[in-house]
Amino acid sequence: MTITGILTPVSAHYTIPIQGHLACPDILPTDVVTHTATLLGTVVYGVPTLDPVTGTPVGGNLYLKVAYQVHIVVTREELVDVALCPTT
Repeated sequence: MTITGILTPVSAHYTIPIQGHLACPDILPTDVVTHTATLLGTVVYGVPTLDPVTGTPVGGNLYLKVAYQVHIVVTREELVDVALCPTT
């Protein structure tokens, strides 16, 4: 396998932290939030940076695309006036 023209071992392992942001505008500071993320897939590819004079690879960029699915559960305690609850 090569990345940007440099031979790398196939068994090489790299850890790349991934951070995301999910906007949940109705969550209150006292709510209990639990979430799970499931990795759906990854794509990694390298694009070499070429020397403008010689055209030989001198470095490059590594692109990483990650798709994951997140399930969020928000729980909250609330007092409900049962006198106002509709009857069935």
